[in-house]
Amino acid sequence: MKCKSFRECCNILTHSIKVGWELTRSFTQLSKLNMPCITIFGSAKEGKDRNYCKKAFALARRFVENDVPVLTGGGPGIMESVNCGAASVHDKNKKEKKYTIGIAVKGVDTWFESACFYNIIHVNYFFMRKWLLTRYSVGFVVFPGGIGTMDELFDLLNLTKHHKIPEFPIILIGRDYWKPLVEWFQNSLKAEFLNERLANLFIVTDDLDEAFAIVYESCKIFKK
Repeated sequence: MKCKSFRECCNILTHSIKVGWELTRSFTQLSKLNMPCITIFGSAKEGKDRNYCKKAFALARRFVENDVPVLTGGGPGIMESVNCGAASVHDKNKKEKKYTIGIAVKGVDTWFESACFYNIIHVNYFFMRKWLLTRYSVGFVVFPGGIGTMDELFDLLNLTKHHKIPEFPIILIGRDYWKPLVEWFQNSLKAEFLNERLANLFIVTDDLDEAFAIVYESCKIFKK
């Protein structure tokens, strides 16, 4: 029994050291970006030629053109479009500027390779990726996605609800896609479980100009 407990303690200690080392390595890479930055979430399954990928590319590029670095996942779909849009911006000397980092989960995004030039951090755990994507950002844009994107969105809302992060802007792109979720928030959750403030933590829009303006204003306030 004692031997089993000792092994468990060793396993916990080893796991903690691995997590600590991985976070330290990730911090070092993220520190190369100018702060503050923003995070864009979205589906891995959206095709490059689809509307939301094109919008993600354009929005990320616009942020970088205005000196705002972008974080996202390190996989395909909208994540790749975000990284490619940000990496497509060059400085006056035609050198690639470090304005985007994709954070990939080993065993999930390991196989993925993009033709665009940008940095990717590989981590072992989903919780670590989510933490890194929220820790350094002062604004969030969420494109349509599946279970992973919903997990990231609800984790973000929960952190905001409990004041673990400030009430930075959260923008959902795609009125038609998010309509059922908004109705559920307004009609079901709000009636039973949410107060007025929590039911309106996010803004839904199809307008990239509006999304950019709201999040960019948060960046300007943070810089001051």
